[in-house]
Amino acid sequence: MADFDIFDCRALSVFDPKNDDKTIEMGDMRCRPFVQQTKNDFVEIFQVTGIRSIVGPDDQVFGFITWAYQRVYVNAELVDAKTIRISLSRKPGGAPGRR
Repeated sequence: MADFDIFDCRALSVFDPKNDDKTIEMGDMRCRPFVQQTKNDFVEIFQVTGIRSIVGPDDQVFGFITWAYQRVYVNAELVDAKTIRISLSRKPGGAPGRR
C-alpha cells in the first residue's frame, strides 16, 4: 500500500497513486492522512465498503475511493486534464438508496 497516498475523510477513504501525473483534491472535506496500523486495516475497509475507481476523461484512472454511508453523494469535478476534486453532499430525505 506504500504506492498510494491514502486520506481518511470520515465517510470515505481516497487512494491517490503516488507514481502518476494525476492529482485528487479533497474539496472542502476535512481529511487526514491514513496511517496503517496492520495489514488487516485495509482488508476491513474493503470488506465493509467495497472499492471503486475514480475515472476521468479518456478512461484515465485517477485513483480509488471507498465510502460507508448510504446517505451521501460522492461528487467528482474535473478541474483540469490532470486534476479531479472530490466532495461530499448528503442525499435529500427519501432519495433512492436511503435505508
